[in-house]
Amino acid sequence: MERILLATNYPNLHELSLYDIDVEKAISLFNDDIAFTHVNKNQIASLVIDISKDKNYISRQDITNTIFTNIFTMFTNLQYLNFSPTLIWHQRLSFDMVSPNVLSSNLLELHVSVIYFTDLLYLLNECFNQLRILYVNVHRIIGRSPTIHSEEKLPNLRCFSLYSDMRVHFYDELIVPLLNRMLNLEELDLHLRVDRYKGFIDGNDLKENIINYMPRLNKFTFNICLFNRTSNQINLRSNEDIQRTFKDFKNNQIISCADYFQEKKYSYCHIYSYPYRMKYYDNITNNFPGGLFKYVHKVSLYDEHPFEHEFFLQIAQSFPFMKELTVNNCKPQKNKLYNDNKDFSIIEYPYLTSLSLIEVHDDYIEQFLLDMKMCLPYNVHLYIFLSLLHCCSVPYSALSSTLLLIEQTSARLEIIRVLSNSFRSVLSLSSNDLVHCVYLCVNKVAPEYDGIEIGIGETIIIKAIADSTGRTVEQLKLDYKSKEDLGLVAESRQRKSDIIKSLLVSCQSHEIRYLVR
Repeated sequence: MERILLATNYPNLHELSLYDIDVEKAISLFNDDIAFTHVNKNQIASLVIDISKDKNYISRQDITNTIFTNIFTMFTNLQYLNFSPTLIWHQRLSFDMVSPNVLSSNLLELHVSVIYFTDLLYLLNECFNQLRILYVNVHRIIGRSPTIHSEEKLPNLRCFSLYSDMRVHFYDELIVPLLNRMLNLEELDLHLRVDRYKGFIDGNDLKENIINYMPRLNKFTFNICLFNRTSNQINLRSNEDIQRTFKDFKNNQIISCADYFQEKKYSYCHIYSYPYRMKYYDNITNNFPGGLFKYVHKVSLYDEHPFEHEFFLQIAQSFPFMKELTVNNCKPQKNKLYNDNKDFSIIEYPYLTSLSLIEVHDDYIEQFLLDMKMCLPYNVHLYIFLSLLHCCSVPYSALSSTLLLIEQTSARLEIIRVLSNSFRSVLSLSSNDLVHCVYLCVNKVAPEYDGIEIGIGETIIIKAIADSTGRTVEQLKLDYKSKEDLGLVAESRQRKSDIIKSLLVSCQSHEIRYLVR
């Protein structure tokens, strides 16, 4: 880095970007003027600095006070600063212990990540009075943070983006008052997870508490997930009612999705601007409205009602580039099938690298690991409790579904894919069953050199089928001669027998008498 900066003079250099530099090197660069000897520091107007993770931990205060402060001491005419564009945890700034002497009346645009809400207030109130554009990621917006000149307006700010992964417990007390100070804002972008006790955030709420304070606002995008833990489950609002509150929002397609969870006694509402540009989408339920989300790589699913095959198919279609999937559902599936239904579409997650099945019913483990209509890549990392995995043996129906799919195709590569996917699932779920599955696929119970034979011929099988279905041996032999497959003969007889049994079981009182007659 120093050799490049010292190699020659840079009289026309106005922009400088430093990527993937370690912490100690960054401290050295901005603590010593030597590296910038051939750079006219007064004409550097744009700076991007991305600090890589260092093996030796250096306190956050060193990063804040040494690097951040010295940047403005060194580049006095800086107008654009992007500090930590990759938003890695060790690049977050904090002024909770010692407030550095940072002051600039030239900085117009700042991209930064901070620890606390008070750090954001410090930057706005004490450091940059001419700031026009601010993109900030705040790690924690919790507690009643003391406000600094909370009534003082921020008239120069034109664009503000606030992003926070942690839940915000004081949205109305902290976020709303801050936004009300930005009276000349033209663009606003909010990405928040809010815990609230006084109802959902809908279009009316946004207009009343935010938009009406910003007469120049012409672009408002947001992604707000709200958790409402009110015990009042009376007069719950419908999703349609919430959606209607956004009818006057111009230049934006707004999507809302509201859910009520009776068991955990809370409600959840997700409102966002579409198209959706976040890399994650959390807490998807059966009420998921659908859509195409090309930027999303991380998805989590949760509901108190079971997820069925069609739901997982919709997830695959809506998130074509999904890499991480977490399923949280302890309810058994109602339409549990092992794909003997030809109408079921194959579900494919081609880019999936991580699958979490920690808090799920056994049905979802079997669906993802055994269902032949579920196609996963070979290098997926599976996260699951071993107790759940060991209690699930491979059902014979899963193997028979594999053989059925193979029987329905003559394409060699497709047969290899189906069989490989099946064996991989068996290996993940119950590795001890793999050997038995392999032998059954080649119509054997042991290797040739063991000389083990079952010793059951056609005559014994026909008699067994006759005893279980009520057909005579002669009738079965005629069917066998016609179909040339004892398996198909037994299957057709079994289906008829099952239909009669289900009719008899469903009868009440004297209904069975007339049904039999």
